[in-house]
Amino acid sequence: MPQQLIDKCAEGDVAAVKALISKGVDVNYRGTHGNTPLGYSAYNGHDKIVRMLLDAGADPDIPAFDGWSPLALAVYECHPRLVKLLLESRADPHFVHGESGENLLHVAVAKSEQGANATQSVALLLGAGVDPNGKTKQGVATDSFNNVTVYSETPLQWAAAYG
Repeated sequence: MPQQLIDKCAEGDVAAVKALISKGVDVNYRGTHGNTPLGYSAYNGHDKIVRMLLDAGADPDIPAFDGWSPLALAVYECHPRLVKLLLESRADPHFVHGESGENLLHVAVAKSEQGANATQSVALLLGAGVDPNGKTKQGVATDSFNNVTVYSETPLQWAAAYG
């Protein structure tokens, strides 16, 4: 049943998710790739389901096996409503990806082609205290820019170069 919860969260099936939560299915279960139901819901922009999961005790800081937290996934997919909700639910805004060193501002800036949604996410993250001077690691391929190699760069440098 935990995998069913993940599937229904990814699909956005509010009624099924509500029923599974009421049956006591583990809202922090990690699926095949380590994502939780909250991670799938945040990635797919399912606001109501994210709220239900948080109300049911979902931990907003459990990362997938690739290191990305639900908040990072919401930022990556340009869902500022969910970025705000997750930050209000005490998701850690100081996430730094272990392999690339990207912080959440790097991720938001990388999505600048999404326009206002990315801009809203940047504002929310700055308001939450994310370090605008955080640097990526030297010579590492990044997920946010389709494996572009980065060289100890700040979010501002990314915005100037790629945004």
